[in-house]
Amino acid sequence: MRYQPSKHLVAVAAVLGLWAPAWMAGQDKPAAAAGPQYKDPAEFTLYDSILKDTNPKTRLDKLQEWQTKYATTDFEKQRKQLFLNTYVALNQPKEAVGEAKLILADDPKDFTSLYYTMYFTRALAGNNPTPDVLDQGEKATTALLANIDTPPPNVTADQWKGARTPVETLGHSTLGWIAMQRKTWDAAEGEFQKTLAMDPNNAEVDYFMGHRDCVGENPQKMPVAIFTSHGPATYDGTGALPQAGRQQVLDYVKRAYKGYHGSDEGF
Repeated sequence: MRYQPSKHLVAVAAVLGLWAPAWMAGQDKPAAAAGPQYKDPAEFTLYDSILKDTNPKTRLDKLQEWQTKYATTDFEKQRKQLFLNTYVALNQPKEAVGEAKLILADDPKDFTSLYYTMYFTRALAGNNPTPDVLDQGEKATTALLANIDTPPPNVTADQWKGARTPVETLGHSTLGWIAMQRKTWDAAEGEFQKTLAMDPNNAEVDYFMGHRDCVGENPQKMPVAIFTSHGPATYDGTGALPQAGRQQVLDYVKRAYKGYHGSDEGF
């Protein structure tokens, strides 16, 4: 089944906005008298125009211009974060994760970089995931979940209490998906169970639970797997798969049922 990541990003985008630095939202000038300094007025003008630009395509052009004209800057950290968020806005997974790597090299616990490395794992993996992509996603997701009890910078405990669930849910489903690609079925099932404990209506993970058993070729679990997969094929409430995805799953369930029983009778 083709990955549909948009619902996850929509669910978390507002959350990420809770801890966006003021300079990222264009709400504040990024230099203080005792802090980092511009090399000249032209750098200030260019940086200021980037902060005010709400069009990610033209903002990327300006960021690249800034990088070309000012290879070194006192605002390197801010520039990397702006690149990352701009690539995310443009839905460019490879570039976003590449920028996240640069940030994590300086700050291994940077929440935003860990989150987007995790989030884009499946998009980068495609149909034939390489070990490097899976390892990268696992490392970022594990690091993020290891600190899930601690609110990200500039987020209050109350804000994080209501915002952490979609992040944590995506973390466990991502680890489950990675384990599924590696064919470590017990690990995959464990992570998917954690996901469903927090998000019972997650139809995609329900499908994975059934698909995991079928792919794992465990005949004893095949009837349960078929039944489990039938739910996301027909459910259309909160957390449901898109219509095209439901039809794809239903076709899969029908094939699995016929393959197991030898006919369509009783489906």
